Amino acid sequence: MDKSRFISILLAIFLTWGCESKPNKPFDPNAVDSLAEAEEDYPDEDITPDEADDCFKIPYVETSGGLKIIPVRVNGMPLDMIYDTGATETMLSLTEAQYLYSKGLLTEDDFIETQSMQMADGSITEGLRIRIKRLEVGTGENSFYIENITATVSGTHNSMLLLGQNVMQYFRSISIDTEEEIIKFYEK
Repeated sequence: MDKSRFISILLAIFLTWGCESKPNKPFDPNAVDSLAEAEEDYPDEDITPDEADDCFKIPYVETSGGLKIIPVRVNGMPLDMIYDTGATETMLSLTEAQYLYSKGLLTEDDFIETQSMQMADGSITEGLRIRIKRLEVGTGENSFYIENITATVSGTHNSMLLLGQNVMQYFRSISIDTEEEIIKFYEK
């Protein structure tokens, strides 16, 4: 069986697992990023690039469990992702991938291959490796984007959305300012 037929069959299986599922937020290409809407969470002075430091300051919201959630756009669709230094690759759930596909923001040409993944708990699961045409991190003037970056779609609808090491490798260093609640991405 050739690769494109295999990927088409895999996509059909993924898409039929939860045809009624929808992403946590309806997609609106003109929407303001959900984290950016809460002005009280992000002081205005922290939302501009720091030219002296040659870095992007991306605000985050910390959950009660200590996870840092940052605003991201995947092919134009706003999402909230966990900044995860332990994730090798950026990860989307099946729900978001299905929604991107249904809106034409992800096509069969973006499917690369299936792969086995080891989860944080040690379990092994199957996923679909995809190409994201444009991944934008942050909001407004203080955002950066990466084109044609890979991500993995997990086989479950409720997986966490993770911003992984394949994004972080584009920077010379990254630091977290817990007082100002920003992550600083220093350009190479």
